[in-house]
Amino acid sequence: MKKIKFKLPTLEDLVKQAAKIKKLPWILAEHTFLTFLFFFFLILVLSGFIFYKYSILVEKKEPEVLEKAFQFEEKVYQEILREWQKREKRFEETPKKEYPDPFRKIKEEPEKPELEGNQEVLEAFVHTIIKGATLWEIAEQFLGSGLRWQEIKKEDGGIFTEGAAYYLQPGQKVVIPPE
Repeated sequence: MKKIKFKLPTLEDLVKQAAKIKKLPWILAEHTFLTFLFFFFLILVLSGFIFYKYSILVEKKEPEVLEKAFQFEEKVYQEILREWQKREKRFEETPKKEYPDPFRKIKEEPEKPELEGNQEVLEAFVHTIIKGATLWEIAEQFLGSGLRWQEIKKEDGGIFTEGAAYYLQPGQKVVIPPE
């Protein structure tokens, strides 16, 4: 029996092979058109095989005929039907909890409580603008948030547009709603 001698590559051999592999992208780039044609024809051949396998061979194959025809089993059907009925009965018996729809109304108006004789009714009040004041600052001071500046009305009941909100005159009167 002959012994086969296997020679392990030396470090120099490995370095030479790595150098050749590093040059491969340069060689392919120098011959770009030929590389493109090679890969193009490779893809054509592979797609031809795939087309043949999934299109032409499928048409040639005969459908498989089952030896034994499918039989409806009434007993199995009745068991499945009973299980579904039990589950539906359990489902109907569970307590139903209604969850609020987060997409309907973001903020619902709270019901206003009926006031008794000794309670005061909060009403809007009139504020006089001082020099340098802005609707944002007034809303922060009286309404708690500058984002509510649009709730502040003109003395005649008109609303401030975004452009007119910048031109407040000292002495001008505005109506501030109750908090």
